[in-house]
Amino acid sequence: MDKIGLAGTISTWVAALLAIVALLGVVGPLLIWRANRTERQMALKAVDSELAEHGGFMAKGLKF
Repeated sequence: MDKIGLAGTISTWVAALLAIVALLGVVGPLLIWRANRTERQMALKAVDSELAEHGGFMAKGLKF
């Protein structure tokens, strides 16, 4: 294999590796963000937040 062909092969693999890293760096956080935006997660955060009307408790002494 000549030097130009070798350089082309190496650059192709480097580009593929960078594409995979970029895909994981974008898709992974996007999936985590979407999972945290579900109605259940938002309700749990609202109940547990310090700004909740009853301090995050559903009833006296019963933590939700």
